[in-house]
Amino acid sequence: MTNDIIFIGEVSDEWRSLKERFPTAKRATDFFKAQKMSMTKMFWAVWDNVEVNYDFDFSYQPDEWSTDYVHVFKNGGHYDGIVLCGKRVKVSANEVEYRFFTHKKEINIEASVPKCYDLFYVSSYAEYCAAFSTSKSEMFWVVPPNVDLLDDFDFSFKVPKSESKHVHVFKNGDYYDGVFLCNTERRISKNEFDYSTFINKKEINIRASTPKPYDVFYISNYQDYCKAYGASTTPMFWAVWDSVDLAHDFDFSYQVPKWEEKYVHVFKNGEHFDGICLFSSSLLVNKTEVDYRFFTHKKTVDILASTTKPYDIFYVNNYEEYCTAFKHSKTNMFWVVQSDVDLITGFDFAYRVPKWEERHVHVFRNGYYIDGVGLFSKDRLVSKNEFAYSAFMNKKEVDELVSNPRPYDVVFISYNEIDAEKNYAAVLAKVPAIKRVHGVKGIHQAHVEAAKQCSTDMFWVVDGDAEIVDGFNFNFQVPKWEHDCVHVWRSQNPINDLEYGYGGVKLLPRKMTQQVDVTSADMTTSISHKFKAVPRVSNITRFDTDAFSTWRSAFRECTKLASSVIRGQVDEETEQRLNTWCNSGADKALGTYAINGARAGREYGTVHKSSDELGKINDYDWLYQKFLELTDES
Repeated sequence: MTNDIIFIGEVSDEWRSLKERFPTAKRATDFFKAQKMSMTKMFWAVWDNVEVNYDFDFSYQPDEWSTDYVHVFKNGGHYDGIVLCGKRVKVSANEVEYRFFTHKKEINIEASVPKCYDLFYVSSYAEYCAAFSTSKSEMFWVVPPNVDLLDDFDFSFKVPKSESKHVHVFKNGDYYDGVFLCNTERRISKNEFDYSTFINKKEINIRASTPKPYDVFYISNYQDYCKAYGASTTPMFWAVWDSVDLAHDFDFSYQVPKWEEKYVHVFKNGEHFDGICLFSSSLLVNKTEVDYRFFTHKKTVDILASTTKPYDIFYVNNYEEYCTAFKHSKTNMFWVVQSDVDLITGFDFAYRVPKWEERHVHVFRNGYYIDGVGLFSKDRLVSKNEFAYSAFMNKKEVDELVSNPRPYDVVFISYNEIDAEKNYAAVLAKVPAIKRVHGVKGIHQAHVEAAKQCSTDMFWVVDGDAEIVDGFNFNFQVPKWEHDCVHVWRSQNPINDLEYGYGGVKLLPRKMTQQVDVTSADMTTSISHKFKAVPRVSNITRFDTDAFSTWRSAFRECTKLASSVIRGQVDEETEQRLNTWCNSGADKALGTYAINGARAGREYGTVHKSSDELGKINDYDWLYQKFLELTDES
């Protein structure tokens, strides 16, 4: 007995002739309706998504014992095609929908092949929606934009009915985000489409396409980036900064999976991830993110794509030359090597600053302090004070020894000291490049002349009566932020054994010394309001070489102590020193002259405190007349 043939859905033209061969053939839109309408014990169900093989004649007759099973025939490569079903067999809607019957018998006869799926080339989500609405096949191909189909891909892939609810995504280069097969039952969302993140996704390990190469733009600044963003024709685009050199083997073949296109992909640039970037053509980043390569949505890619171009190097003597370097530098950062440092052997300027730290001035170790060679930004011109004292607003200290400070100039100042030549020779043995100021009248004037002879920011001063002690060396380093500070070492008094700054070696700021008030009573504390006493003995002050020198030295020092002209002096400490000057050392050869001079100086300083008369103590002719007046030496 011949079973009814029921076509489920649309009937293709070539099979309409079956009505003549099988008069009971009917059309039905629903399997259950067809089952009800069948006039035979079993009936054939032919789905509208298959093409019946022309040589299949529906003559198959099951064994009597198997009539309660749904007989499923081969449909191309799967058992989900034409079925032979008993009129009274109970099946569910899901079984029918997915051809996945509980009581099933698979018949290894190819009765049909799946119909070809509709194919759509789409460039946007709106075009996908149009395809969804117009497709005549239960599944349809979508070829998204920015993929290149492989020549041998023929769209012959067929989805078994049981998997038709899935979106089948094919390999696109290295990722599953290219060509896909989707059904006409559920419209996928825009996010699913944009990022290939489908709810019901099945990855098919068949390469159907490769991604189209991303656009490449060479960029100098944020304005260039915005232009590239507007001009890009690919979902991602390369930004190659003018501050980097491409790695010789980098070929721009990197592929971003669709679900990561919302991130900025930043590639390794030397040691840092701040080099070549892949930007999304649908996400505009702000200027700060571009300037500092510090993106909110960032993914670092551990592939060396570039290295930062070498920074310009400038050797400068002063702030004005730094400003010139700032103007002419062609790189985002530039090296400044000042004339007061000596680079260590082997330093190669290879240090690189990550982009997000370019706003800082990077300062390297210079001997004991981090105040030497600097890497400066082209973004901001630092002020003169910042430059002079290495006190930058945006400073980053790099604890890498790059240089040592050049030795400060040393000046020996003498007038008519008896042992000046001997003392000078002793210092000369330590410092062959020592300078000398001799015979300049006036203590202030002599120091001004000394400053004029020097080229270093700070310079040493050794008095003509100073006998340098063993172990003292002129290698003390002052950090740049203290280059406006007077440093004074202790001296030993040969008459009363006092040890403090009187007569000690001094380290003075050169420019401030040139501008000292020559009318002030105390020269040392008049140079700067910043004063630092260094608690170490540098020398013995041999002022006790003759009666006048001994008296004069004691008179001058005690005048200053008694009149409080020495800035920063402590009253209790001053009083103790005055008492020692005025009462100790009588047993020494010229001790009486020292005591008498001290007492006379204390009286003079007390009487003329805050008076212009104090300035006379720096006039050696006046002092000599005072000496003759107050002693029996006349």
